[in-house]
Amino acid sequence: MANDHYTNGLAVEQAIKAAAKSEHQRHPERNIADIIRQMHHDRFLSRVFSEDEHSEWVLKGGSAMLARIPTTRRTLDADLFEQGYDLDQSLEDLKRLASKDLHDFFTFTFDSVTPIAQGDNQPYLDGYRVVFRMSLGTKELSNIHVDLVTHQGALQNVEVISPRNLPALIKKLESHQYRLYPIANQIADKACAVVERISGRESTRIKDLVDLIIIANTQDCNATELSEALRSECHRRHLPFPLVFHVPGSWKTSQFRKTAASTPARSYDLEEAEDLVIRFLNVPISDGTPSTHWNHADLRWETPDE
Repeated sequence: MANDHYTNGLAVEQAIKAAAKSEHQRHPERNIADIIRQMHHDRFLSRVFSEDEHSEWVLKGGSAMLARIPTTRRTLDADLFEQGYDLDQSLEDLKRLASKDLHDFFTFTFDSVTPIAQGDNQPYLDGYRVVFRMSLGTKELSNIHVDLVTHQGALQNVEVISPRNLPALIKKLESHQYRLYPIANQIADKACAVVERISGRESTRIKDLVDLIIIANTQDCNATELSEALRSECHRRHLPFPLVFHVPGSWKTSQFRKTAASTPARSYDLEEAEDLVIRFLNVPISDGTPSTHWNHADLRWETPDE
């Protein structure tokens, strides 16, 4: 029987590089270095989610987007929160999980923690920026950066998936499914971040508009869940509901296209993007048909009998 385990860190590193190159050949729009980085991140996230159905951790932000949609914007951070725990409890649990041995020759060592500064469109964010040193065998790799936050407001059903951005290795490593921030909540969060003014200043979060276009083009969504998520997020940010979506007047198509390059949103100009998101967020009023959903293939809301 052939040995189905890697013998050392170098063997794992070579396997990851080979898988990344093969993935790039199949999908040239995906960068080899980005794929390798995502595979490294998976080793960390597999530890975070290693308790499977007993886990209370949830992945949000760009890393959750990548797990759903491999061709979305690249990201270097992992945004995480633990349901039912405060920040300090979550930090200690994160350290514990990061130190787990998954027999993959990766090690993650806690390095530092600093409070997250409240910045653009994040007036209610309470969290820590946590850094872990990462190594594979004897080789030091780039640090892992985690934005550890708390969650406020209603949360729809957490989505448990196998990440779609990871190519298969010839010999499998111990891996675990991710628990993702629900797509309805992610849409609501991004839509409000585009509209909201902080201290009278317009939003600069063009990346959230790009993400909304990518989601609308690739993901189906339940109308009732999105409506409730929008209501909750508007309440949390003190915005009127229903949300009146518009992009800030200072934004330019050139800025949007630069951010959207190499993503499914790259063909849109700013006006087209705004029009689609307005349609996307114009959630049908519930008429007792809970299965009304967004059809991403046709870019419209529909009911099962349509």
